Amino acid sequence: MRRGLLSAVLVAVALAVPAGASAATCATTPSAGGDWTLYGGTFGNSRTQTAETTMSPDNAGTLGKVWATAMPDGGVIQSTPTVKDGCVFTGTDLGHVYAFNADTGAQVWESLGQGGGGNAFVGAGIIGAPVPADGRVYVTATKDGKSIVAAIDEVTGAILWQKVINDAPGAGADASPVPFGDHLLFQSYQGDESGPDSNPGFVIMDALDGTVLRETKIIPAADFANGDRGGSVTATTAYDPATKTFYAVDGNPANGHQNQITDSFLKIDGDPASPTFGRILASRRGDSESYPVPQDVDSPTCSHDLQWPVGPLSCVHTDMDFLASPNLWTAANGHLMAGALQKSGVYHAVDTTTMTEVWKATIGASCLGCNLASSAVDANAIYVVVSGGDLYALDKETGLPKWVAPGNGGTEFHGVAVANGVVYVESDFGSLNAYRAADGVPLLVHPFPQDTNTVNQDIGNSSGISVARNTVFVSTKDSSTSTLFAFKLGASGGAGGLPPVPTPPGGGGVPGGGTGQVVSGPGASSAGYVTPAAVMTAGGTLTYTNADIVRHDVVADDKGADGAPLFASPLISAGQSADVAGVAKLTAGQYAFHCSIHVGMQGTLVVQ
Repeated sequence: MRRGLLSAVLVAVALAVPAGASAATCATTPSAGGDWTLYGGTFGNSRTQTAETTMSPDNAGTLGKVWATAMPDGGVIQSTPTVKDGCVFTGTDLGHVYAFNADTGAQVWESLGQGGGGNAFVGAGIIGAPVPADGRVYVTATKDGKSIVAAIDEVTGAILWQKVINDAPGAGADASPVPFGDHLLFQSYQGDESGPDSNPGFVIMDALDGTVLRETKIIPAADFANGDRGGSVTATTAYDPATKTFYAVDGNPANGHQNQITDSFLKIDGDPASPTFGRILASRRGDSESYPVPQDVDSPTCSHDLQWPVGPLSCVHTDMDFLASPNLWTAANGHLMAGALQKSGVYHAVDTTTMTEVWKATIGASCLGCNLASSAVDANAIYVVVSGGDLYALDKETGLPKWVAPGNGGTEFHGVAVANGVVYVESDFGSLNAYRAADGVPLLVHPFPQDTNTVNQDIGNSSGISVARNTVFVSTKDSSTSTLFAFKLGASGGAGGLPPVPTPPGGGGVPGGGTGQVVSGPGASSAGYVTPAAVMTAGGTLTYTNADIVRHDVVADDKGADGAPLFASPLISAGQSADVAGVAKLTAGQYAFHCSIHVGMQGTLVVQ
């Protein structure tokens, strides 16, 4: 859920001229640790920093604040800061773009704009990351329902060009731009799901002057004429330079018509020499709008032709779109994989050669406003944080959890980052957290209020973390204003150390702790366990809590030599808890479990 020939008109009111020149400049001192020039750090949205060699699991607990800069316009940062040529670039929901000295936080320039409010669901102002490339900073903004792309001079902040790429009422553009090839730019835009004309798509532009070279609508023209709507590409698209191909994920249908290209992975031709340049080559659907039912189900009250939310909800379609950006990685068989977290709480992995699903991992509870955080991937695992605050490390070949670390917030829409064996995640309760990538052991909890002397929380915010120049860049929100932070090793600004990490209700167990927990909530018979993966240490205990009005239990799939399940709990009613017998004898490994009377309820126990 998020919000025909494109206008090439210069929009003077959308983004104004930059403010007066600042005395500050970008950092001129060379620094190791690489840059972070794209929303996802790399074309494949890996959100990993391979050039980082200084910050490590051995010293991440000593990270401290180097500087903190409040947004001058009083706006909110809702994306990942980018870093290039000694500057950090970010934008706000009020439509302003900023460059700050990466070493000091001093403002270098401000490119003023216009926008309004906005949140993680319906964008306004700047929601995507500003992207520096070729001496320019490309930025996308939403103003009065118009989707606007602009190119800003990286040194001065002067606007070089700006274009409206879609002006349909109620539309917008939340995804970050992707520069590629020979001065080309890919940008997607949304449609208004609450109106009758939701017709989202994407453009490929000439990055030098903003000319639109290709435009493609997500819904095929014949299907649109037949009443199909929706399929907005709100998340930032991944790109494979080797094959010149884009991989996007799109949103839910905007009415009861279930077009098969919605809630899907999209494979898009990005080769200018190809006859299908800019076209969708193939798609693979994720979970249905009727999740957890595998297929779309229409209720007797279904009103197909009414727009979101009335139409889809009347059909019992629950808004299971993709709002987290896809990752690309290479599987053991050499095939390129694309994966993404869906709002159903399922991370899907698709073979891009065949566009078939290889595996999927159910790791979070499904809901209309859940599971929006973009994941990270390195050589060892995929790191995904779900709503409820559980951070998972998934095996790239099987999707099985390697470890789970709870306690990272509530809604938790923040993009994860990984660098040199350390996974970084921002808790929307107001802290920077770090974990050892190998096993999920907590390394750092740095509360932002100790630096700001204010109450900081980022519930519902979609900002993310970047790692560059041996520095961790992250923003946090105080009321309606964001502050951008830089953290380095040994900095004197209140190093976080490691206070005890709390386990919230429904947590799957803290890595290094002996006790694990499995929880089922209301509607578990169809929705599954709230904790589809639980973690405990060998020799520890596992507790099962049922918050559903229907009785459930936890029973191992595998049986022992005596023919009995390796572990099992009794059937318990609402509000009851019980120990899971037999888990103390389990050796390290992964064990599947289910409910004995609701076989659709399945989970995995990870014993460390």
